[in-house]
Amino acid sequence: MKKYNSCMLVDDEVDLLETMKLSLECFFEKVDTCSDGKEAFEIIASQKYDFIVSDVQMPNMKGDELLKNLRTIGISTPFICISGNGSKAQVLDAQRQGGADYMDKPFDFDLLIEKIQSMIEAHAKKKS
Repeated sequence: MKKYNSCMLVDDEVDLLETMKLSLECFFEKVDTCSDGKEAFEIIASQKYDFIVSDVQMPNMKGDELLKNLRTIGISTPFICISGNGSKAQVLDAQRQGGADYMDKPFDFDLLIEKIQSMIEAHAKKKS
């Protein structure tokens, strides 16, 4: 698999963040983490990422709100929402924001990596 530049992981479950970071470091040069949607928005708005993985249920700003706010300011980075308890309405709303996919927790890391690769490649084709 090709190594990409950067990924942002957003989840209020610190143990899962660390596990995801370790799993994705072999596919990205840089993997940043954030446990708060609002803080993640500020960081993502000021830096370019190849991919974003975000929990749906978080304090301060939920994952679907993060996605909506990023799309509002023109950031079209591919985005996967993950959740152990997100409602189907939130999932559908996130998918309507464009460039988003969804995975239930717990998820298979191999499937996550496949989705990331596929979504990055699709996004690159749209831009060219």
